[in-house]
Amino acid sequence: MTSQIEKLFQLVMNIVKVGIVKHYNPENHTAVVEFKDFDCVVSRELQIAETFTYQNKTYFPLREGQKVICLLLPQSGTTDGFIIGTVYDEDNQPPVKDENKFHVKFEDGTVLEYDTANHKLYADVKGNVEIEVSGHMSAVVKDDVLIKSSSQITLQAPAINLQNNSPTIGFLEGDFRIVGSLTVEGNVEVDGNLHATGSIIDEGGNTPHHTH
Repeated sequence: MTSQIEKLFQLVMNIVKVGIVKHYNPENHTAVVEFKDFDCVVSRELQIAETFTYQNKTYFPLREGQKVICLLLPQSGTTDGFIIGTVYDEDNQPPVKDENKFHVKFEDGTVLEYDTANHKLYADVKGNVEIEVSGHMSAVVKDDVLIKSSSQITLQAPAINLQNNSPTIGFLEGDFRIVGSLTVEGNVEVDGNLHATGSIIDEGGNTPHHTH
């Protein structure tokens, strides 16, 4: 009886192990793991468990040296099984220690974070951002919006409509250059000088002081 219990205990001990990724295969999304606490035994390529793998899919590659938890098949010893997760330790601490934050930090320094206490979504991208939308895109903001660039901002579309519900609030501040024709449906008031290199045509005949 004692011998059977010992065998069962040894079997359970061999099912779940903590190891270090020795090699990662990005094509198959598998990894070879070394178990240093078990005579440095090296596994075969283990499948990596993901949250979604069917119609909805996730893909998070592992890195060499990463500590992982493995679920091994009993009949294989320590060679076949699955990687079911990763863990932090004293040498590899979490990037944040706040129960209110959901945080993702990438190796290039890019950070995606949501703070449930302050209701704040934060993104710090160390590179370019590209968004492709095949349908309608809408953003409704209940406070101020600031778009700031150290270079230039380009809006490109067949038609661009700027609408303001209160005509006394909207304004353009700074120096602007319009390349092309400008048509205004309404009145134009100039608080300053008006300079034209061509003709100013008054079809209504309501400006007595201008000359052609």
